[in-house]
Amino acid sequence: MKIAIVIGISDYVNVPKLPGCITDKNAMTQLLEKTSNYTDILKIDENKKTSASIKQEITAFISKYQTKKENIEEVFLYFSGHGEFRDNEFFYLLPDFDEKKFKQTSLENSELDNLIKTLSPELTIKVIDACHAGVSYIKDKSLFESYIKGTKEEFDHCYFLFSSQSFESSYQNHHISDFTHSFLEAIVEFPENTEIRYKDIIDHISDSFRENQHQTPYFVTQAKHTEIFSNVTSEIKSILKSNFLDLNIETQKQQNVMIHGKTLHDRIKDDAVRYCTEEETIKSLNALINLLKQYQNSQDLLNLYSFSLDVINNNSIDFDTASIGLWLSQNENTLFAMPTYKTITVKVKKRKWHPLLGASFYRDDFELVDEKKQVIKGFEATVSLPYLYLYLEASPLYPNLAINDRNIVPLVSETEIRLFYTFSKYRKVSWQDVEQENDLEWLTESFPTRDLQAMEETVNLILGEFEDRIQSSLSKDFS
Repeated sequence: MKIAIVIGISDYVNVPKLPGCITDKNAMTQLLEKTSNYTDILKIDENKKTSASIKQEITAFISKYQTKKENIEEVFLYFSGHGEFRDNEFFYLLPDFDEKKFKQTSLENSELDNLIKTLSPELTIKVIDACHAGVSYIKDKSLFESYIKGTKEEFDHCYFLFSSQSFESSYQNHHISDFTHSFLEAIVEFPENTEIRYKDIIDHISDSFRENQHQTPYFVTQAKHTEIFSNVTSEIKSILKSNFLDLNIETQKQQNVMIHGKTLHDRIKDDAVRYCTEEETIKSLNALINLLKQYQNSQDLLNLYSFSLDVINNNSIDFDTASIGLWLSQNENTLFAMPTYKTITVKVKKRKWHPLLGASFYRDDFELVDEKKQVIKGFEATVSLPYLYLYLEASPLYPNLAINDRNIVPLVSETEIRLFYTFSKYRKVSWQDVEQENDLEWLTESFPTRDLQAMEETVNLILGEFEDRIQSSLSKDFS
């Protein structure tokens, strides 16, 4: 017996809507139904549903098969919607997702894994077409890869297909997402009346994103590579092509007509509007200061804290900026900045060298030697800016409250301003002295230099999230 869970959420309450996700869900549902391989398919969208009701539906669906004696050959999970990798865990964001109720309004990947494991399926398939919501955390991509690889150990045989890395976005138009489109395209372009393997689908998706610098699908397999998804029939091809792929092609054609209706000179001229001079960029950076000063903090917090903003223009930053350098090294960008490096000494295990015999081949004949290694230290701006960073502090009005602060570091290009920012909470170590309580965690947002509305929205997001963190900390400390 094969069963499937298909989730597609387009209409979110508190985060940006994803219009293509409902089409993704409908396309995948029709595909699975037309294969005639799946005994039962649970279909979930946002229609009048809350996080609690969706979790109940999934639990009830899994529970139904826990009591049956039939062998579960395969569990197929498909998700299209917002996702977030945070605190070394992947979360599926549900329609009423609320940052203040993060775990209540999202579904943990580990929770879903534990439910699926109770069925002891012979094969587990996950196709996750997730777009990031809310703030963008700066993470080493190896953390996400290690996490996903670790989850495969929970299953005997599995294929995990993720639409992008944790530090990337997944893209879609108003019709369908790029990743799901590529999955369907793999079926349509495969020879008719032949069986397509999951490995064939993965290969097609890999090839279709090979030249894409902004989105890199990620795959984990623990299987024989002989596992069949379905026989490719003419009916399946026809339905996918006419209902989903051709519509997407037509949308692209219309977009191309709009673009190619202009001369090359016109297109270059239109694009040039985005570019700013040094003076215009400095003006926008100063406007950023004014917006931060004008932000209205909630009255509840104003009763507890005094908020201040300092413009810092020292020669150097006195906090760890290695994460900014890491972001610059891992992401395609045109920012006027570059990573900086330092040399460290590490102990490396090497085979001992004997003057007469050369390298030893005895199993345990190793020694630890010092080796120099270059690691990212931070970053360096390659242009002069009116300030190095902005320092926002929430100073407590009561002795039983902690200092909270936020550093905001701007970097610029000819077209955009990107802000890197932190949150820190401090604890007292003496009557006069404090020390940072949490590890420094960097986040990032950007906006077009000319777009003052986008700048204001970014300021509201950054300061609103600052308030949320303070409120969350207070709730925890005084619960």
